Amino acid sequence: MNNGDVRLTFSASGKLGAALNLKAGEASVGAEVGVFVTHKFDNNKEADDFIIEASNLLVDDLDPLNDVANLLWNGYKRSRTNAVLYGGVYAEGELDIPTKFVELESELSVSFYYGHDFHTKEHIFVLEGSVEVELEVDGKGSVEGGVNVDLYGEQRSGPNGSEVEIFFRIDGVAGTESEKLKELLPGLDSLTGGAGLTMKATLDLDDDSAKNAWDNLLNPVDGSLNLAEFLKRATVTAQVEAVQKSDLVDVDVDTPLFGSEFKVEQQSRLTVLTYIKPPGRSEFLSHSFGDD
Repeated sequence: MNNGDVRLTFSASGKLGAALNLKAGEASVGAEVGVFVTHKFDNNKEADDFIIEASNLLVDDLDPLNDVANLLWNGYKRSRTNAVLYGGVYAEGELDIPTKFVELESELSVSFYYGHDFHTKEHIFVLEGSVEVELEVDGKGSVEGGVNVDLYGEQRSGPNGSEVEIFFRIDGVAGTESEKLKELLPGLDSLTGGAGLTMKATLDLDDDSAKNAWDNLLNPVDGSLNLAEFLKRATVTAQVEAVQKSDLVDVDVDTPLFGSEFKVEQQSRLTVLTYIKPPGRSEFLSHSFGDD
């Protein structure tokens, strides 16, 4: 990841499933279909210009949804990194424990889906899990802090070959959802910042030994995951990052069986330190400050 880049993700999804209300939370399972488009900009100004242009279309245009979709797809082709249509199954749960002064919230989700990236022409199979623990202090505004843990496994196949990626990220963040923030920065639902550690292992399935390392990880002959061999074959990158996240739009529409969501998220990750392990080696051989 380049130092200080900004990513905007525009997503819309619909879910069909069943929910179970618990004493201190809820759980749900079902199927989900959706689409997301991500653009990457070199700095905040470029991202802000993009948001302003999209906002103007929504407010002033005669056919706003069609023209915003055209802007996302055709208007900024150089900044677009993916455009994925996907479908899959999910299971998720939420736990909410209020006390007199603070509120503890936790979320757990697991999903599997297939997608097609119309930008890279790739087929994608994804297994994803996440855990979020959040502590919220209520006063005149809402102050919150917490830990987010994400684990993501992906296999892509396309015109340039096949690739597997295992991604692990842990972020410690704090922020606010106060009404005062919304008054100062209209349209901003929440703002958080903190630090994170990202580890990514990438393996090109370009020869039999690489394919064997991946197959043994997924279908171990001896009944145990052969993670060491996979990591040895893969390129592994570890990064320490400064993190800033904000939800510009987050709209939910729920019914007993069907729910839909539209989100616009902005995320900026400033790489502080990078370690790299080349393929075929067992140790990290190089590290750098700032850009990788």
